Parts: sequence; structure tokens; C-alpha cells
Amino acid sequence: MKFRILLLTCVSVLIFGSNAFAMFADNVEWTMGTNLSATSSRANIENALGSFSDAAYNPAYSDIDFLSLGLGGKAIFSFGDSSFTGKVSIYETTWGRPNNYDEYAAVYVSTDKVNWDPIPEVLFNQDIDEAGALTFDVKGVFKYLMVEDITVSQGGVAGDGFDINAVSVSPTPIPGAALLLGSGLIGLVGIRRRIKA
Repeated sequence: MKFRILLLTCVSVLIFGSNAFAMFADNVEWTMGTNLSATSSRANIENALGSFSDAAYNPAYSDIDFLSLGLGGKAIFSFGDSSFTGKVSIYETTWGRPNNYDEYAAVYVSTDKVNWDPIPEVLFNQDIDEAGALTFDVKGVFKYLMVEDITVSQGGVAGDGFDINAVSVSPTPIPGAALLLGSGLIGLVGIRRRIKA
């Protein structure tokens, strides 16, 4: 019985484990849009890197721990040397504030920062999920994600553009690790059969 539980656990890790955790952006290239001062606390690119900040999730806060793109601005995010696929979450921070700024963004993905594929959804800051994110799926494997403010073209409020606290993606499965784990499982089955014999 214990062996079966171990075997099922290993198979679960093999099938689901490589995609079970989120990977946050560790680098951003930012082109500032209009209506934003370069000296503003909202113009700090470090605010959009790393894991999601609970402080920014609280609507009582105003200027801490997020990067405003500026109207028409854009940011290109990367995730070390890793590629991603599937679930992407962009944590926006100005949803539900008393002034109720409506901000919009378009998202693109790329393997080389030259050719960009748009995702079909337009992101609207008031549509966050229960985790404080705007979440969608991408088909294919990519290395870069670009978020571009399109607030003005969507008829949104002309503030300082779409705000980003963090970006997380699902890493692509690592074939070498899956092969190694699969070999280990076969070895365990072989050892188990020898012990029973």
C-alpha cells in the first residue's frame, strides 16, 4: 500500500508538478507613456518585479509598490532564462478605488522580442479575480510578455495608465527532469518486483 502511494505521488509530480507553481518576472524593459513623471514613485520599475505585494492589493494604499505604464506606455517582462506557457496573471492595483479609474491594457507574447503575438483579451483593471489579478491563458511557449497601455483608445479615464504590481507565468515543463523522474519510477517498479520475487 505504501509503495502504491509513493508511486502515485511520483506520477502526479511527473504529470502536474512542473507546471504547478507560478514564476514571477525578474526583469522589465519599460517605455514610459504620458501623464506620468519620471520622478514619481509610480515610475519605479522594481515595483513590478518579484512576487505580488499585499499592500498594493489593499485599495486604501495609493502610490506604493506598483509601476504605472503611463498613457500609451509599455513594459516587456522576462523570467530569467525560462520560458512559459498556459496561465498568466497580471496584478493590477487601481481597481475599486474611490476615483474609479478605468484603465486598459493589451498583452503580447514573443520568443524573440521582435515578433509579437497578441492575446485576444483586452485587460480592464476593474475585472480582477479573487486573487487581485487579471488572469488568462496563452497557447504556445514564449519567453517575453509585453503589456501596453491602451486606456485612451478604450475610452478609459486619462490618469497615468495601467498599473502593474507583479506578473506571474506558468513555467514550461522541463523535459530532462520529466525523463529523469520517469526513469526513477521504472527503477522503483523493478526493485519492487525483485523484492517480491
